Amino acid sequence: MDIEIEDIHKVESPIHYIKHYVCNVKFNEESKPYDFYIGFTMEYLPTGIPDITIKFIDEPNQIIKQNEGRIRKKISELEKTGVF
Repeated sequence: MDIEIEDIHKVESPIHYIKHYVCNVKFNEESKPYDFYIGFTMEYLPTGIPDITIKFIDEPNQIIKQNEGRIRKKISELEKTGVF
């Protein structure tokens, strides 16, 4: 399953080691497309690895909740490539 993260917008924060974003997430599961918005926070820990917290803007259905780990992994991959 391929997860796409688009329309990434940074939300200003006074704390330099915590970054907030809003984005659009798209993926297909069981031949059904899912398209929804999330907010996420990346808190950069002293170890250098960011802690990623996802907040759903709308109440997610069960399939979206089951893919939360994959979404978090995709965000982490994008962070490693310098997107954020």
